[in-house]
Amino acid sequence: MTESLRFETLVELLERAVAKFGDRPAYGFTTPVPGGGSTWAWLTYNELAQRIAACRAGLADLGVGRGDRVAIIAENRLEWVIAAHAVYQRRAVFVPVAELQSEPEWRYVLADCAAKVCFVGNTSLAGRVNALREDLLDLQHIVTLDGPASDPASFEALLARGEGRDIPARAPSRGDIATIIYTSGTTGEPKGVRLSHGNLAANASAVALAARLPWLKRTPLDPTCAHWPSCRGPTCSVGRSSST
Repeated sequence: MTESLRFETLVELLERAVAKFGDRPAYGFTTPVPGGGSTWAWLTYNELAQRIAACRAGLADLGVGRGDRVAIIAENRLEWVIAAHAVYQRRAVFVPVAELQSEPEWRYVLADCAAKVCFVGNTSLAGRVNALREDLLDLQHIVTLDGPASDPASFEALLARGEGRDIPARAPSRGDIATIIYTSGTTGEPKGVRLSHGNLAANASAVALAARLPWLKRTPLDPTCAHWPSCRGPTCSVGRSSST
């Protein structure tokens, strides 16, 4: 029987990908090596799911639940993906904010979406967001993606809080909002565009189905949908097999 490549939600997409590709590489990232330079390291689907589960439990410990807004101000990186899927699995809403925007623009977006938690890429960004807190009445936690687990405000500390805790993923419906993407604001204040799980899952399904078309099969590609971070929201891609 032909496997169905239609997905209802982003949570279902990840669960099915982990079940099928568990020990295969999911995401690659660079790490520094002694003496300078860097090398590539890879996280398998199973390892990715474990980190997402820890983040999901950590967010639950912060009180994040259905409909809560969780923002992120950071460059593209692995933690971006982990945070996004953990938020989806809490039935919460992920709100990406462009790192290069100004503080007034951050203030507007974070206040407008009523962000409860804000992930930031580093301590410099954390300080800039913290300076806005008197105008952000809903913001309760700032989590820095960089930093050791000994820093209670770091991403690693959040994962440590969640490790070993049995907090199951909550399955959203197709109509649940997955993310809010804000416009650039060139014609006025930025406007939040709400995208549901059904919206984004349909895009992922289309990409996965397209990967089976004859013209695409001429190249050694995996029909695997990847949720790739961007300050303008989630996208879908088909990746080349790591074995080629």
